[in-house]
Amino acid sequence: MSEEKLEKILKRVFETHLNSDDSYCFSYNKRQYNIPLNQIRFFQSDKRIVQINAVQLDMPELEYLFYGKLEEVERNLRKANVKFLRIRKSLLVNTRFIKEYSADRVVLDNGREVEISKNYRDHVRQHYISMLKGRRWE
Repeated sequence: MSEEKLEKILKRVFETHLNSDDSYCFSYNKRQYNIPLNQIRFFQSDKRIVQINAVQLDMPELEYLFYGKLEEVERNLRKANVKFLRIRKSLLVNTRFIKEYSADRVVLDNGREVEISKNYRDHVRQHYISMLKGRRWE
């Protein structure tokens, strides 16, 4: 590996680390929440209710709910330094928590297997190829 390539990789890691304080803000039951994106495993929707599955150091899983649309969440996340991948119509997954990729499913860090719907398989495959080539994925 060349010094130039190593320098680019280290710079990207350093930038990601510095910007890892991005958060997702929402309100539910008259309470305001501010969850760091690097702690959010996934967003899942059921009609107008969005569930956030998150992790913290001393707790295995946390769940939050709010009223909204997953399309709005996805649009807001495009500007973030933490990347989320649409796996299904109702599921956005933080790529940091994906441990295995295959043609039709991903496995998350907690062992949960999620089938990739046919509509999103090409998109997920493009992300995976881009990741293998070491490019930053948009």
